Amino acid sequence: MESRDIVGLGPFGWLGDYPNSLSQALERHKYGVYLWAIRYQDQYLVHYAGKAMQRTFEVRLKEEDGYYYDSYSRIYDGARFAQGECVLRWEGNWYRKKDPRYTPKFQEFKAHEARLAPDRTDMLQALHFLLLPISDQRVDRGPGLDRLAERIEATIWDKLKDAGGLAQSFRATRIKMFRRRANDPPAQVTLHLPVPVLGLENPCRLEV
Repeated sequence: MESRDIVGLGPFGWLGDYPNSLSQALERHKYGVYLWAIRYQDQYLVHYAGKAMQRTFEVRLKEEDGYYYDSYSRIYDGARFAQGECVLRWEGNWYRKKDPRYTPKFQEFKAHEARLAPDRTDMLQALHFLLLPISDQRVDRGPGLDRLAERIEATIWDKLKDAGGLAQSFRATRIKMFRRRANDPPAQVTLHLPVPVLGLENPCRLEV
């Protein structure tokens, strides 16, 4: 069985020109799995997990940032989100742009954007990035490191679910994960997290 250790980095703040922002970190040029988390008491609480293998962490997260301004991503009550509670203010626009339902939903978002903007700002300011670098170079889609990243992401997601409580309930909903398939050789991955994360031991050993 393949064995791999991953040393986590962070936490980094949301993109922007300020100290400890991901935009200022050399690690932004790496590739791997990332976690979005808020500081919760003496730990971090994960809201979302993703991967950046075809694009660097920075490029991928710039894309994610844009989703909050073009109606795609959900927006929660910012103050309550910072306390570990997901109270929806905008449900997101999940339609493809060619879908005739997209434009009316986008127009609805723009009509309410001024009201949503303070919550969006508070929410993004509360989020921090935990990076789990897998490669220093771009990785094509398909078997190998790209599938490994997908399986790490999915296994973390399932582990948070199994932990119950806030570790489970604070996770974003309707997130599609790509778990290990029958033809994927199993791998043992040990995550050395840079900070304590609710629902994950440290080091965190995963069979993916």
